[in-house]
Amino acid sequence: MEEDEMRMREKLATMDERQAMAMRLTWISELVASNKKSIAGQQGPTSWP
Repeated sequence: MEEDEMRMREKLATMDERQAMAMRLTWISELVASNKKSIAGQQGPTSWP
């Protein structure tokens, strides 16, 4: 019984880690995209493809 509980906790922990990683990646990519837009707006359309 205890082994099953341990396995479940490990699965939940890895799922939480994956979700946290995915959220960080999404946040970072959105941040980069907004930074590129603001930089492109300041320098003009020729700087960024």
